[in-house]
Amino acid sequence: MKINIIEKTTYTIDVNNSDTLLDIIKTCGLKAQLVQVGGPLGEFVKAYDLNKTIDEFDLLENNIMIINSFCPVDLSRFMSRFLIRELNIINQDMKRLNELLDHLTSGQYVDVDYFVSLLNRPYKTLGERLLVRNIKWLYSEYQQEFIAHQNGYCKASICRGLFKAQCINACPAHIHIPGFIALMKNKDYKSAYQLMRQENPLSSVCGSVCARPCEIKCRRGQITGTVGVRALQRFISSEALRSWQSDESLMDKNGYSVGIVGGGPAGLTAAYYLVRSGYDVTVYESHTEAGGMLASGVPKYRLPSYLIREEIDTIENLGVEIKRNFKVDRENYPNVLNAHDRLIIATGTPKGRLLNINHPNVISGIDFLKRLNDTSDYGRRILVVGGGDVALDCARTARRLNAEVTVISLETFDEMPASEEEKQQSIEEGITFKSGYAIDSVDNKHVKLKRCLQVLDEAKVFNPLYETCDDGLETVDTVIFAIGQERDLPFIDGEVNGYEYDDKVFMAGDVIKPTIVIDAIAQGKKVAGLVDKTLNKSGLNVGEPITIPERVLNIRTFDDDLKEVSTLPIKERLLSFDQVNLNYSEEDAAYEAERCMRCDRNSTVSLLLGR
Repeated sequence: MKINIIEKTTYTIDVNNSDTLLDIIKTCGLKAQLVQVGGPLGEFVKAYDLNKTIDEFDLLENNIMIINSFCPVDLSRFMSRFLIRELNIINQDMKRLNELLDHLTSGQYVDVDYFVSLLNRPYKTLGERLLVRNIKWLYSEYQQEFIAHQNGYCKASICRGLFKAQCINACPAHIHIPGFIALMKNKDYKSAYQLMRQENPLSSVCGSVCARPCEIKCRRGQITGTVGVRALQRFISSEALRSWQSDESLMDKNGYSVGIVGGGPAGLTAAYYLVRSGYDVTVYESHTEAGGMLASGVPKYRLPSYLIREEIDTIENLGVEIKRNFKVDRENYPNVLNAHDRLIIATGTPKGRLLNINHPNVISGIDFLKRLNDTSDYGRRILVVGGGDVALDCARTARRLNAEVTVISLETFDEMPASEEEKQQSIEEGITFKSGYAIDSVDNKHVKLKRCLQVLDEAKVFNPLYETCDDGLETVDTVIFAIGQERDLPFIDGEVNGYEYDDKVFMAGDVIKPTIVIDAIAQGKKVAGLVDKTLNKSGLNVGEPITIPERVLNIRTFDDDLKEVSTLPIKERLLSFDQVNLNYSEEDAAYEAERCMRCDRNSTVSLLLGR
């Protein structure tokens, strides 16, 4: 039989009834997050069911739609509109269901119980029954995304009515990116920095190490390259902090005290918003330097220590007390808890994972990065196991210790989760990659490898498959495992599943689930708001609103390419831990700022005439 494959385009292929969906998708060379079989009201299939054959489906149409980036709420709205507009099935229930989905995609309030009750009513026509079947399935599988729409957030950045610009929506902290760029154009660096600090008090840090989810969704990238948001953030922060004298407002003291265990990005962010909102705040930091993994786990060639200290100083100067070299343990935890009205635990994941192999020198990636200041000798040949940014941090650090470094990962090089920037700079610095491998055995420092045929199974569950091979590495002096980290909470007995541990204790950051820096910062602000709701209920003080200029865009905006950040010459990189990515010059920053299309204005203003 012939099947129409619908992805970005539509084309027809021949299939047998006994072919599975997985067979068909692989034959077409596609990847699928979700598959819809049989047309706009056909059945949805997730990865764990792709082994079903074509003859197991009741095909309304000979169509298979391959879906990757999508919003389940927007998809539900599309199907309801299809029923009404194309099939002309119109009644009060269908009109009301479509109206509720419209409200969800535009940020209006929806009574969820009423929405669910509409899905559970008996319907007469086949079209109605298929529609509610599909929406119920989507609601069941993606309930958190439906709930997020109630709070004004669309993970896929599709529901345009929920956000001012895709970059703002994609940033976990929802920083007003077009706004701080517009202020920067006017050389009002302090206002631009303060606008960033309304959502992120560690903006300078993020200017060096942010994973840049905003740039992935930047509409400018659909023309000639995304706007260099991270680089602009770094430039603005450096300019503002040159002569920083804080005039950030503090609410009157409210008499409540909050303790924060852990001085990483989540803990410091919570401290910043709470102290500005009238709380007495004490941070308990187990290390000499606050900053968490930013200070002890991120190499200095990516994030120099002074950048972290500068912004920590701005937080301490507001009145936050940071008790350094204070490790909270099972013995002193009750005293710490009793000293405060609320306690936030933001201790991250400080313990590295190891595999049991027969090698004399094995260390976790996080311990390797923490111990750079000791006198350990890791030898001439170092093997790093892992495919994420921590693995490449370890590899690039080892290169600066004059070692020959090989990185092995289960994933292929293209599929490694590390950032493209990290991968590219690792290659430039002479690191060898053997991607798609794992350690098979070790004998007298000789590492025998096995080939990884599969990392995830069809259900996207970690389930690697291997085959033996003749590849190996001679005389490996040290093996560094960067394969994940774990929390260290000996003073907590229960499970950690979200922000609220109990009535008095809250959680934030990697201690809940490992994430990127900007997400940990967003969680810090979120948990500060939750704490305030249980105590003073005044709302967080983020300062007065900042007016964003309404400048007309320059026509060259649509022609100019991204101004790439300059980097240290490769030979110089390996001789020190100096920061590799250099800062924009004022001229380059001004050029890059002009490329922002000001999507926050919703395209309602004529670009050239300003009306």
